[in-house]
Amino acid sequence: MNMNLSAGREFSHGIYIQGSYVGRLSRKSLVQRDLAMPTNLKDPASGMTYFEAAQALVRLINSNTAVGNVAKIPYWENLWPGAANSTLTATQRIFNAYKANAPDWTSALYDMDTSCGPACSKLGKYAIFAPQFSALSAWSSIGGGNYQAMQWTVRKRFSGGSQFDFNYTYGKSIDLASSTERVTSFTGFVVNSWLPGQRKGVSDYDATQQWNANFVWELPYGKGKRWGRDLPGAVNQILGGWQISGLWQQSTELPVSVGNGRFWPTNFNITGWATQTGVVPAPQKNKNAPAVAGRAGPNVFGDPNPALKAYDYTLPGETGQRNGVRGDGYFTFDIGVGKRFVLPMEGHSLQFRWETFNLPNATRFDVNTLTLDLGNTGSFGKYSGLLTNPRVMQFALRYEF
Repeated sequence: MNMNLSAGREFSHGIYIQGSYVGRLSRKSLVQRDLAMPTNLKDPASGMTYFEAAQALVRLINSNTAVGNVAKIPYWENLWPGAANSTLTATQRIFNAYKANAPDWTSALYDMDTSCGPACSKLGKYAIFAPQFSALSAWSSIGGGNYQAMQWTVRKRFSGGSQFDFNYTYGKSIDLASSTERVTSFTGFVVNSWLPGQRKGVSDYDATQQWNANFVWELPYGKGKRWGRDLPGAVNQILGGWQISGLWQQSTELPVSVGNGRFWPTNFNITGWATQTGVVPAPQKNKNAPAVAGRAGPNVFGDPNPALKAYDYTLPGETGQRNGVRGDGYFTFDIGVGKRFVLPMEGHSLQFRWETFNLPNATRFDVNTLTLDLGNTGSFGKYSGLLTNPRVMQFALRYEF
């Protein structure tokens, strides 16, 4: 669904200014989810669900609780009474099973539900998992997204030897699943099929602010121009016929997520992301930051150590934090310089062009090459690729007749 509202006005010298509201809404778009995801089984006696009971266990594990101090949790006592033995309650034995698999909580559940270790539920095997599949991805029309933006355009028609366009966008895009063009693969997979809204966040391509501009300027020197219209031929060949053109593109920081390592807290199809549990330092453009371990290098954080401590493994039933970190945005400025030589033959000319891409040789790192994963803590926050290309120059000579 497209919603646009624009208002513009033309001023003197061919200048036109326009302000716009731009909205793009999507509903029932396709995303992938796991059709064989473990059931969030509810205990009718206590009213507690599997995810709630599993999270209670994990919080005890994360707080280093001794097994002897683990109190009975009605869910496990009611549905897994066979797990108890002469020395440990059902809750305590299941606590040990989860602790042995930490933080891969789905593996602990799989062992219990399919192999009865330490016991099966009173409902028998496959009370939570499907007997045929441990994971089965499929497309479902449950997606959706919202894009809202304010856009401004200032444009000058070609007159007096010059023209330009300037565009500014302030907006936000939110969805359940998306991908960026530079990744060339779809990365949108719902982690919790029962609660797909957990995945809602800013789009993978979201940029709060974007600027771009282009211009062409014929220098006002030489025959027929504002200055030097009566220059002699030889002098005119040097001072006249010059043209400068340029292209500028820039955006604010682009989003990226912190991975949960090779652990599956919620289902067996996708790991999801880590969960932010503390204050994350503001990202800094640092080309030689210290590493958590190993050599220093480009990093999204000035010091990745406090950033790493602000994340933890995700709880059962949770998705983790999507696109919670902002890395480098895009920037480039290209310029072209041209000179036209009018030849003695009528209608013949020679044009020389010198074009430079990324004139300032600016460096922007690609957030999709970041090592942001709890399974690779030594390189946490490190970049391994660029979003921009190094400065390149090219020259051309064109004969027109």
